[in-house]
Amino acid sequence: MFAYPNYAMYRIAFPNAWDFWFGVIGIILCLEVTRRVLGNVLLVLGIVFLVQLYFGRYLPGILRIQGLPGRG
Repeated sequence: MFAYPNYAMYRIAFPNAWDFWFGVIGIILCLEVTRRVLGNVLLVLGIVFLVQLYFGRYLPGILRIQGLPGRG
């Protein structure tokens, strides 16, 4: 709790490789839990939203989003 200001200043804005890989592992685990508990439909929907997050700047019309910052 006392280290949070230091964490908030330096780690959130500049993630390192550990943060990236733990995020990837967390997303994969969440998708697997979703598949087991709620079924394949929600799994596919979650994957579609992740794909839109990454490729959203190339999509036409209302599907277009700014996308991930600092990519491309």
